[in-house]
Amino acid sequence: MKRIIMWIGAAIILLTILGHVVPAMADNFEAPVAQREAAYLNKSFEATGASPTSFLIHDYSTVNQRFMSSSELLKLAERLSTDLQLMNVTAGKRVGQNEHILQLSGTWSNHITVFIVLSSFHMTDGMPDSTVLVLRAQSDTGNLSELLPHMSAIENQLQDQRIPVNLDAYITGYIKPRLSKEETNQVITKAFEAVEAKHTEGLTSELVTSISGYSPEGPTYIMSKTKMNLQVALHWDGYNQHTNVIVGTPIIVDPY
Repeated sequence: MKRIIMWIGAAIILLTILGHVVPAMADNFEAPVAQREAAYLNKSFEATGASPTSFLIHDYSTVNQRFMSSSELLKLAERLSTDLQLMNVTAGKRVGQNEHILQLSGTWSNHITVFIVLSSFHMTDGMPDSTVLVLRAQSDTGNLSELLPHMSAIENQLQDQRIPVNLDAYITGYIKPRLSKEETNQVITKAFEAVEAKHTEGLTSELVTSISGYSPEGPTYIMSKTKMNLQVALHWDGYNQHTNVIVGTPIIVDPY
């Protein structure tokens, strides 16, 4: 349950700082957002030359402006679970006077685990009550062909439940040698050039290099000081003796 609270807290903080995911202007004949987002992310990651090891799909959405009972949360979570065709489903809850939290977890396959966390809050400071959803689908294989169909499935089922869709995702992989600063910059440049992204901000240290940017190819973006819909991070993994490569859109939502 501690991990659940950390996910919810991290999502709230990120959205407070950066704002909601905003759909880019799109032609009515373009493919659904999830399909274009998966293709955009794959294209950038593949340009790095890294070997993929996993991916994560994440959604943070406001369900409504109500304080929902734990039984209502369970029914909604079970509908999502059934529609997503999850297997090996387990559920847990925490009920407080002004806070109801429901977690449901299951699997899509032997390698993809899905967590559905619904949190409902009764506000006592004059702010409106609210119910929020955090959904995470974690793949522990490098099979990137599974990214697109699973992002699309999440998008479709949330829309069916009339829940706003705010998808983000990242791919993790590695490059075997330890890279020099110049080689690190070259990898990031390839990831950006593949989707015609421009740098907007970044962090460079002895431990990690993380660069964010924006590309009109991306179907969504978030607002910081400027638009952002791509983040590429590299750091040396001394335990596994390789350089970790993480590419996310609009950002990488987890520590790396």
